Amino acid sequence: FGTALIAAGSIRYWGAPALAARGAFRGGAGMVTLAVPQRLRPALAGQFPEATYPAVTDTDTLGVATANLLLGSLSRYGALLVGPGLGEAASFMTALLDGLRSTADGGILADDVTAPPLIVDADGLNLLAQMPSWPTRLPPNTILTPHPGEMARLVGRPLSAVRDEERVELARECAAAWGHVVLLKGAYTVVAAPPDSVSGDGRATLLPFANPLLAVGGSGDVLGGVIVGLLAQGVKPYEAAVLGGYLHGAAGQLAADYWGNAGLLASELADWVSHVRRALV
Repeated sequence: FGTALIAAGSIRYWGAPALAARGAFRGGAGMVTLAVPQRLRPALAGQFPEATYPAVTDTDTLGVATANLLLGSLSRYGALLVGPGLGEAASFMTALLDGLRSTADGGILADDVTAPPLIVDADGLNLLAQMPSWPTRLPPNTILTPHPGEMARLVGRPLSAVRDEERVELARECAAAWGHVVLLKGAYTVVAAPPDSVSGDGRATLLPFANPLLAVGGSGDVLGGVIVGLLAQGVKPYEAAVLGGYLHGAAGQLAADYWGNAGLLASELADWVSHVRRALV
């Protein structure tokens, strides 16, 4: 059911790639490839023998060598998630985004190779915010999944100002300005798409979940994994963001019936995604 590539992790953040991989598998991906720093690989391989692991040579943090390695094998993957636990991997992010452009656009990706659908999450968003003109450096309809703090950095405003704004309108305005799908996390997550050539108006979906269980550390990594798993199965970016957000939120609702409003681990949240999928069939 598709192959998802996840570029994640650093010496400070070992768990994020595992949580994202768990989300991708539980979301239905047939294969998950984890591109992680060399020092993380043995521990993660012990947790996920189902995954595959490129021969990354960067030891503690992903860098240019890893970006070039992945760019040379993109045709094998149906979707790419970048960001969970990346840490200070600015050189990796810059080289990867430069390479995702075709040679006709000044990049290094061969013109006959199509970049897979991309989702940028967590530290990947923070690294984007440091780049000038970052929206133009992403493939069209990239999925961005900021929480309010990451959104504040992306728009260059104080967090207090972002929290005071109307969430649906903020997400729609940013999706239109950036040309990408925006999933703004929080109580009642909003997913917004840029305007299309048919309607001229960007779609937006408000998800019906406000659950404290979803605020547990690592929950966002699971969400990113679920979405990249759906992308790998051929779901279009906006639909993958909406469905992934719904599966994630509904998993929290099901888990709340068992756990109450506290005590759930993010890895356990990923396992509830399978129960939601079964309930929706």
